[in-house]
Amino acid sequence: MVISALMSFAALAERCAIGASVLLKNEGRALPLGPDVTSLAVIGPSGAHALYVVGGSAAVSVRPDRLVTPPDGIRAALPSG
Repeated sequence: MVISALMSFAALAERCAIGASVLLKNEGRALPLGPDVTSLAVIGPSGAHALYVVGGSAAVSVRPDRLVTPPDGIRAALPSG
């Protein structure tokens, strides 16, 4: 009975994960971005904030040494200039 319940939970978790996934189609080979890209928009309520998530049932809260916002991470990955 326990194994059956665990398998049902695993199936539900998988359906939830699939339903929550956002896929990006790379139509026209847009990625990786080329050197001709001069601007990029980071859109959404969390776009300017650095966030971290601690594992669901983890008893220990791990705090990162530093947080990087999405725009700062993008800037760091681009060549200077």
